Amino acid sequence: MEPAWSRASPNVIALPAAAERLPEILHRSAEAIAVVRLRDGRLIDVNDAFVRLTGHPRDQTIGRTSLELGLWAEPNDRAPYVEALERTGSVRGLEVGCADGRARSGWSSCTRA
Repeated sequence: MEPAWSRASPNVIALPAAAERLPEILHRSAEAIAVVRLRDGRLIDVNDAFVRLTGHPRDQTIGRTSLELGLWAEPNDRAPYVEALERTGSVRGLEVGCADGRARSGWSSCTRA
């Protein structure tokens, strides 16, 4: 029997189909996106907007941590961010800065998947 969520509306994408489209969605987004493994902070994938924002080439970013890449102006700010993410499942509108020599700041939102 087909699950109810998959036939709820013709506009709803079935979960398996949506999962298959995630790489396409990631790489088409105009917003900077990084897929990060929570337990160790390693970047699993990034999109072109992330590369433009950070200046880090994709092939030199994948497999490294946000701390190794200097993506935290204050490295000690990462721990409370991760704790909030683990506790609530998402963090919205956190002001962040980068420490790689280029003065930048912005807003970060994250959802645990």
